[in-house]
Amino acid sequence: MENTKKSFLSRYKIETSDTKSKLLSRSLLWMSLGLMVIILVAWISSVNEKFYEFALTISIGSNWLIAWIVNIAIIFALFMVVRNNNINILVPIFIYTIFAFYEGLFITTILAFSGARDLVKDLLIYMLIPAGIFFVMGSLAYFNVINFLKFGPYILFSFIGLLFFSLIMIFTNNWVVEMIYLILAAAIFIVWIGFDMQIIARTQENLNYSSLDKKMINRLSFMFGINLFIDFVNILSIVIRIFKA
Repeated sequence: MENTKKSFLSRYKIETSDTKSKLLSRSLLWMSLGLMVIILVAWISSVNEKFYEFALTISIGSNWLIAWIVNIAIIFALFMVVRNNNINILVPIFIYTIFAFYEGLFITTILAFSGARDLVKDLLIYMLIPAGIFFVMGSLAYFNVINFLKFGPYILFSFIGLLFFSLIMIFTNNWVVEMIYLILAAAIFIVWIGFDMQIIARTQENLNYSSLDKKMINRLSFMFGINLFIDFVNILSIVIRIFKA
């Protein structure tokens, strides 16, 4: 009887540990899938001139403001549907694909204006920088070296201020103002990476995995993956624009 009990507890710990690791790994997987869509958009742009011209029109003149508003609307819709358990998971996945595609158009445009000769090659090189930042900040957060959760309110208010700053950027073409904006934006999103990674770590610690079904775990990992994807793309766009400047 005792051996049976030990065997059951041992198996339960393994399953629980496996579930916890899946929460992070699946979140990173969803983020990676979004990044693959961006790479795909860059590749299509490099081999198809009409598609390349279409990507450029997204960020030219007044179209940029419209595209920016549409982008915010897609993010809002995505988080609304992913939180609704009554909606099939395929719906937020479809919206996420559209969102990643849209972000791919933006990144391709930024690369084009930065004078990239090979869109895919330059994109992969630029991706190494946010990947390194992700590894450092993610490690600090995940292993609780720094408590990023205490920065939560400051990050939110800083992000709201950054949104207003970005609107000002639409109507100005000053190099100094742009660099200040990029530096502030980089600092905010770097801290935000640590914040999101720490939320994943704390969620793993506090959830009762034995009472959760696989669908709920999938939704959680998907939602976390979206957050990480947004963090990565914002850092990526900032890095490209800094090197462009």
